[in-house]
Amino acid sequence: MSMLARARLGARSVLVALAILWIALPSARAQRSRFLVRSNPHDWTLSVHLVVKAYQAPLRTDQPPEYDAFNFPGLSVIFPVIDGSASSRTDRAGVRGTLEMNDRVVDNSPTWIDSWPGNVPYHSGEKFGKWELVKGKGREIELDLSIPMTSWETKFDEAQARRVPWPKEVWPDVPRSTFEPQMFIDMDMAGRPYDMTPIRRMVKRWTKGKPKSQPPVVTAKWLTGQVQEYFEPSGLGLRGSRVGEIEGLDLMGAPAAARRGRGSEFDMVTLLTAVLREAGIPARMVIGFDKSEEEENDKFLSKTRGNDRLAAWVEFCLYDEPTNSVTWVPIDIVRLRKRANRMLPLGQEWMYFGTHNELDSMLPFTFNFHPPTRVMAYGSPGFWGWVVENAQPPRAAYQGLSFHAMTTPKRGNQRRKRTN
Repeated sequence: MSMLARARLGARSVLVALAILWIALPSARAQRSRFLVRSNPHDWTLSVHLVVKAYQAPLRTDQPPEYDAFNFPGLSVIFPVIDGSASSRTDRAGVRGTLEMNDRVVDNSPTWIDSWPGNVPYHSGEKFGKWELVKGKGREIELDLSIPMTSWETKFDEAQARRVPWPKEVWPDVPRSTFEPQMFIDMDMAGRPYDMTPIRRMVKRWTKGKPKSQPPVVTAKWLTGQVQEYFEPSGLGLRGSRVGEIEGLDLMGAPAAARRGRGSEFDMVTLLTAVLREAGIPARMVIGFDKSEEEENDKFLSKTRGNDRLAAWVEFCLYDEPTNSVTWVPIDIVRLRKRANRMLPLGQEWMYFGTHNELDSMLPFTFNFHPPTRVMAYGSPGFWGWVVENAQPPRAAYQGLSFHAMTTPKRGNQRRKRTN
C-alpha cells in the first residue's frame, strides 16, 4: 500500500507574513447568535480507535512472513479535536486519549494545538491533540480517544439573516482561513493545486457572474439548491481495511466532482464547499459521527454497514459586521438531496438549510479529511497523521479506524445544559 505524500500549506516566509496580517485584524465574537438558536441539547461521548500496523509482505507457504517493524527515534501522532461547530460544543477538559505501542502506553497526556505560530488559526478553525513517542520499536501503534461533547438541534431565522449584507471590510480570522488552500477542495494530498476551472465556470453560470448581487444568505441558498439538482450521490466513499475497519475515505476532489456530477456524499460536500468559497462566502466542511443513523446495537463503524455513520455537511459564515459577530450556518446537502432532487422555492424555509432537527444526534470532530499540517498517513485520508522525528518515516503501513458513540452518563446532581 503506497504511502501518502506530506501535505504542505506554504513556505515559512508566507506563514510569517500571514501571522502578521492576522494578528493585526480583530477576531469576531464566538457564536451566540440571534440568527441561529440551538435547542434540545444532548450530551455524547465519541470514542475513536486508530490502529497503525507495520507492513507485512504477502504470505508465502515456503517462507516465513516478512514484517517491516516500526523503529521511531521520535514520533508525534495528530488527531483533530475541535472546540465545536454551529451545532456542537466539545468539552475539551474532558477529552481523554492514550497512545500505545505494542499494547504499552507511551503517552496519555496529549498536547493541544490550537493554531499556527503567531496565533494564526488552522484552516476552518481546526484544533488538534498531539501524542508523542520519544523512542520505540514495534509493529503496532494504537490511539484511543474519548471526546465528550454536547450537540443541539438548530433553528435558523432566515428572514433576519437576509438583512445581513456582504461585509465592507475583511472577514474575521477563522472565516478568512477557509479561503486558504485545502486538501480535496483546491489541492490533492501532495499539495499539488487542482485546476479550479470547473468550479469557476459553474459559479459564474449559476450566478450570472454576479454572486454578490444578492445578500450572502440568498446566494448561499441558491447555490445549495443548484448543487442539490446537479449532483447525484452514489457509492460509499469509504475504503475498508484488511480487518473490516475503515481504512480511510475515497475522495475525488471538488473539481472532479464538478466535472462528473456524480460521486459519494463526501464528494458532494466538497463540491458545495468549493462553490460557496468561489462565490466569496466562507464555508467549511464538517465531518462527524451520525448517531441518528446508528442502530443501538451497532458498536463499531465498518464498511459493511455503509457510510451512514460517518457524515459530512457544510457550514457557511454569516458575518454581522456592526456587532462583529459570526454565525456558522449548517447546510446538510446530503439530507437535502435525499429529500428531493429539485430545489424547493427559494422563499420557502428549507429543513436542513440552517434549521436542522437531527443535528442533536450528530457528533462533529473535524473540519478536514486530513490535517492541514506537515503530517502524513497511509493509504487514504483518515483524519489523523504523524510526524517522524530525525528519521525516514516507514515506507508502508496499514491504518484502520473505528468509531462508537454513546450518551454521556450524568451524575444525579448534574443539570441538563441550557439551550444556547
